[in-house]
Amino acid sequence: IKPGREKSQDFTIVVPVFGHPRYFEAERVLKYRHKVLVAMEISPPSMAAFADELEAHGWTVERLVLENPNPAALVAAALPAVDTTYTFRLDSDTNIGDDAAAAVAAADVAGADLCSIKCAVGNRRNVVTKLQALEYRMAMLSRHFRPWLTSGACFLARTDALRQIMAQHSMWTPGEDIETGRTALALRMRIRHLDMVVYTAAPDSWRALFRQRRLWWAGTFRHWW
Repeated sequence: IKPGREKSQDFTIVVPVFGHPRYFEAERVLKYRHKVLVAMEISPPSMAAFADELEAHGWTVERLVLENPNPAALVAAALPAVDTTYTFRLDSDTNIGDDAAAAVAAADVAGADLCSIKCAVGNRRNVVTKLQALEYRMAMLSRHFRPWLTSGACFLARTDALRQIMAQHSMWTPGEDIETGRTALALRMRIRHLDMVVYTAAPDSWRALFRQRRLWWAGTFRHWW
């Protein structure tokens, strides 16, 4: 699916946040503030105070208390508060760009239930991040023939379809993003690849990259076997 000239404002951007206020990078989604729903786990006092601070600055916050918070669980818990036809799931360290409204309109015309989206590296500053930038560009090509390979950085779903998916989701953190697409595939939903690009922050050291990929390897093993 390629975004065209038509635009639709019938969408909500759900951003899961837990653990520490620094994990919410407000400047990346500031231009969509009226469309953003911050799904925040507020058990730590610092997070409860941060929720109040965000609301004072005009953000919409869904306060949640979960025993084992993770992005999938936060998104699932926040969905009852979403009243738009489409929902973006967006990581806080990801820049969604300017064509979200056009993307939603194109997905709606195509009747898509779930759309994977191309993810690129936005912080290409050293060898580690530049290698990942090339890796991401290569990996995203597979979305054209395996569109169910959804990325946690960003995907788009029809809200009612996403509720069905999350009702079947294991909420297991490693590979939770791809599990969204795999579940939609098992439910025989209409899955498409949306040809738009979002820019995310990649690990900028070998140590941080190894920690990230250790989780990814666990998720990959689980989903393939």
